[in-house]
Amino acid sequence: MDGIIRRMQPGDIPAILDIYAWYVENTSVSFELEVPSLELFTRRVEAACADFPCLVHQQGETVLGYASASRHAERGAYRFGADTSVYLRHDHRGRGIAKELYDRLLALLKAQGYYNVYAILGMPNPRSARFHEKYGFTHTGTDRNAGFKLGAWHDVTRWELALRPPSPSPAEPLPAGKLPEALWEKALGGFQ
Repeated sequence: MDGIIRRMQPGDIPAILDIYAWYVENTSVSFELEVPSLELFTRRVEAACADFPCLVHQQGETVLGYASASRHAERGAYRFGADTSVYLRHDHRGRGIAKELYDRLLALLKAQGYYNVYAILGMPNPRSARFHEKYGFTHTGTDRNAGFKLGAWHDVTRWELALRPPSPSPAEPLPAGKLPEALWEKALGGFQ
């Protein structure tokens, strides 16, 4: 894989939105019907990156993909799980970038103290389903006809991966910003 994986920076947000916009406009991968404004998307990214790792894959001056995590659900008991996502420029899929991003994202989430991660896939999305299955995620359910987009009804599948066995007294997950720099360096191979 060419390029580097590093922490997302505010200047990356327009490129990330450009990547995401393709999926909104052309697929059922995202159930959004309209591309969010840069302002709204920036608020979303900043909120996610306050607590979770947000990573980009950059080749030369171009961001080719990104991975991030977010709160799994609002109720407090869910705080030990995180939802994951990875998006690549549509013309750069199948090159190992998603795996490289996920390897680092999951290592950082584990270092933060998370126990389980989840992926929610708008279907059809066989490439992503195969990717998550190969990665060790288990398919835990399907919501049939969960959304209507692009003139058709689409299912949503749910996937989970345990990062560690459950503990009877788990420590609270650390916000991403409180992870020691040595853990960031280890996960990112020296890139920040």
